Amino acid sequence: MAASDALVVGEDWISEHYFTTDAAKGSFLARVLERRKQWEEMEKPADGAVPAPTPRTRVRAARPRLVELLAALPAADGGGSDGGAVGGPLALTAAGLQACAELDTLLREVLGFASAEYRLTERGPVTLVRPVGDEGPAPLALLRARPVCAVEDLLVKDGLSLAEPWEPVDLEEPAAPPVEGAEPVESVSRALSTLMTHEHGPAFALVLAGRWALVAEKERWPEGRWLAVDVQLVVERHDVRRGGEVERALACLEAASLVPGPEGETWWTVTLAESTAHTVGVSKDLREGVRSSIEVIANEVVRRRAAAGLAPLPQSQAQPLALQSLRFIYRIIFLLYAEASPELGVLPVGAAEYDAGYGLERLRELCLRELHEESSQSGTHIYESLRLLFSLVDKGHRAPAAGGEAGEAGQPVDGLVFQPMRADLFRPVATALIDEVKLGNAAMLRVLRSLLLTKEGGKTGRGFISYVELGINQLGAVYEGLMSYTGSFATERLWEVAPGGDASKGSWVVPHDVMEGLQARDFVTTVDEATGERRNVTYEAGEFVFRLSGRDRQRSASFYTPEVLTRFTVQQALAELLDCGGRTTSAEEVLGLTVCEPALGSGAFAIEAVRQLAEQYLSRRERELGERVDPQERPRELAKVKAYLALHQVYGVDLNATAVELAEVSLWLETMVEGLAAPWFGLRLRRGNSLVGAKRAMYSLSQLKKGAWLRSAPVAEPLRAVAEVLDSDDGVRRLGGAVDVSDRVHHFLLPAKGWGSAVEVPKQVRDLVDAERLRALKAWRREVTKAPTPVQARRLTALARRVEVLWELSLRRLRVAEAEASRRIDLWGRVAAPTAGSTVSREEIEAYLADEDSAYRRLRLVMDAWCALWFWPLTTDVSPPTLEHWLNALEGIVGRAPKDAKGTDGTLAEASTWAQLEDVEAVEAQFRGRPPGRLRVLRPGQPLAGGGALNSSRAGLLPLGARLRHGLRARRL
Repeated sequence: MAASDALVVGEDWISEHYFTTDAAKGSFLARVLERRKQWEEMEKPADGAVPAPTPRTRVRAARPRLVELLAALPAADGGGSDGGAVGGPLALTAAGLQACAELDTLLREVLGFASAEYRLTERGPVTLVRPVGDEGPAPLALLRARPVCAVEDLLVKDGLSLAEPWEPVDLEEPAAPPVEGAEPVESVSRALSTLMTHEHGPAFALVLAGRWALVAEKERWPEGRWLAVDVQLVVERHDVRRGGEVERALACLEAASLVPGPEGETWWTVTLAESTAHTVGVSKDLREGVRSSIEVIANEVVRRRAAAGLAPLPQSQAQPLALQSLRFIYRIIFLLYAEASPELGVLPVGAAEYDAGYGLERLRELCLRELHEESSQSGTHIYESLRLLFSLVDKGHRAPAAGGEAGEAGQPVDGLVFQPMRADLFRPVATALIDEVKLGNAAMLRVLRSLLLTKEGGKTGRGFISYVELGINQLGAVYEGLMSYTGSFATERLWEVAPGGDASKGSWVVPHDVMEGLQARDFVTTVDEATGERRNVTYEAGEFVFRLSGRDRQRSASFYTPEVLTRFTVQQALAELLDCGGRTTSAEEVLGLTVCEPALGSGAFAIEAVRQLAEQYLSRRERELGERVDPQERPRELAKVKAYLALHQVYGVDLNATAVELAEVSLWLETMVEGLAAPWFGLRLRRGNSLVGAKRAMYSLSQLKKGAWLRSAPVAEPLRAVAEVLDSDDGVRRLGGAVDVSDRVHHFLLPAKGWGSAVEVPKQVRDLVDAERLRALKAWRREVTKAPTPVQARRLTALARRVEVLWELSLRRLRVAEAEASRRIDLWGRVAAPTAGSTVSREEIEAYLADEDSAYRRLRLVMDAWCALWFWPLTTDVSPPTLEHWLNALEGIVGRAPKDAKGTDGTLAEASTWAQLEDVEAVEAQFRGRPPGRLRVLRPGQPLAGGGALNSSRAGLLPLGARLRHGLRARRL
């Protein structure tokens, strides 16, 4: 179904493909035809009853008068009364006013609002519409507006567009009394915002403004999304075909579509939900498009490397190439989403220079073209254009101000402005293999068609994918659905196979010796672009293959959680935290809640938590202050709260580094506020394993006797206690002295009952294990878990003091880092405390977190080593460390406590700045028993810096390093 210029969809109010497709099912046309059938049954009842009027019969009878009244409205003359940029409402004579009033009344009758089914409550230019017998909040608001020539005139924030000033009313009360002290509203835009953002506001609103009718919905209006109908065009054209323009317009505007029926459902609510479901279906097409695009990009890299005379990439680079291809694709998807959401301020959408020179609208046009010349196919124009845009998004660009220098934030500038994002996704190193050889236009067109166009099938053509309607959650589903795929280079010719040849639910590739035993129907086929014939999908030796690997998905637990479940789960979690014990949680306390998603994926749960917490803050703050946020500003104020929460209160962990990258981008898109400096989530969103690790918990010295610690759980010692001492007025003047550990030992300094857990191998696979290695590991396990000697116990308590030193230093460093990475955001009803200018760069913080000699990394190394010994493999001849080796290694990593201070280290701990803490760590290194930078994990036989080689007879740190290497590898497996 061709798009109609009389039905205007504003900012993807409904999925464009759903709205325009001719599909007989799952489309807007199908919904209109259902409504047409209902009209026909009312007009010609089968039981011989009296025919009932319908919008079709009423518009047929009223059409002559409608044409006259629409023609009597004044034409646009640029003399709008509000002086707006668009033109504003039209100036009306007495005759024009009379025609406008009569037109408004006639349209209400045609659309069914005069029916006895509805109860109308008029309050000036706003009429609240309810089904008869419904005493709850009105589900629909009907607004009378001055006639306008262009629908954009209705959207002007302060235009004089309402038919008369409106005094806001109490929407909770059926009688809708005026709200005392409320300022009169004169613009349609402000009236809609007041109605739509109210807790008891209507679900829908219909504005009648001369030739234009505008439909708004409660959740979409704050996002700037709406549907408009040019009534004059519809009436004049009189397209009364089955499912034609008249029937579509009537289905959009009639009362029965906007007010709940006897079953309690609203036609438009169901239609919009179906549109969203259609979008979810589109996301499945997009997932397949992304998967195939990864192969296209990777094979283009392979081809161009060969053409340039570069060496083929080794097999070990296949998966990195797959991830880089995915990053490149997600860069495009990010920009498509950002363009579809101009309110985010990511891109200068709407600027003529951007739309003409950089906008992705040009790519949509290119998708519909074919390149026939070899030079055009191999050229890199599309790639170069995208790479320039990627660079502008990553690094930013501020146009020169009037004086000729780069304008500062907040200064008016001439030209385009890009706010720097500085996300890992856009860093050049993220796509280094691709950038080395670039991508040809032919390959890029195949990728863009997969990302921009829906899948063609049956009677449905290909439509453009709506990235606003698709949403962040669906983009997450696209990504997480690909986590079960692995990239590789074919070593021989391979054939793609799937049950029944249907690759929609996953496929595999098999070599020649396997494919001979398969049935012909199980081979996946495709249409050859050159001949038009179907052929088997094959991969030649050296080509890149990206295919399903079920074990990868199971190991990473990459399963997408639908939005309805994330919303419900977060609601239930918040119900346990807010307003408990008869006490009302304050808005400020809401801002103090922290969110942790232990299996981050695309960040679906974290994003949903941010959404709900932001709503909780604003609604609670409004009640506390006894006033409401300006409806026009509410979306922006809500976005600011979401940005504050995402930047300061959200933590997440995932095994997959790419997942962390994309979760960062998703969180950024969800919370972006125009004018906010680019955030960095890297301190709180990290790659890691949330199921395996050590914690801050301790055993008493008495529990070391007779192995008592092996039979009981350690006692938690929250880090909060250290933070409270550091924040107290008295402070703490010696490192490691915040908590007394003189008679306690951290659990990860002691051997664990679970060390060497491979000895618990099930009987079913015991024959596969080397019996001698199994006996050796069992013997080691018994020996290493024996009670420490008195001397070893003293060494453990000394190590505990050193651990406290490292923990305090790490805490101080991370607190400074978090303060430096934070942003000042003034929230509604709350003024942020002034912050000093940033003195530590992101690069300095990242360097510290990666520095193996830092207190943070040394403490983490001890914990990782303790975990690794749980997973000691039975596939190595290297012996695990004895308890003496373990203690020697710990002392080499964390250092030895000085003998002149009990419970502290003698180093003053008054440092509070990054530079001061650098100096403290340098001084603290003297207690480590070795110069910084000397700790390395060595293999047996590898030369040592001082001569000689590592062997099992040399006790202490280095033998443990060689042994832990095997344990850490097993943990990753």
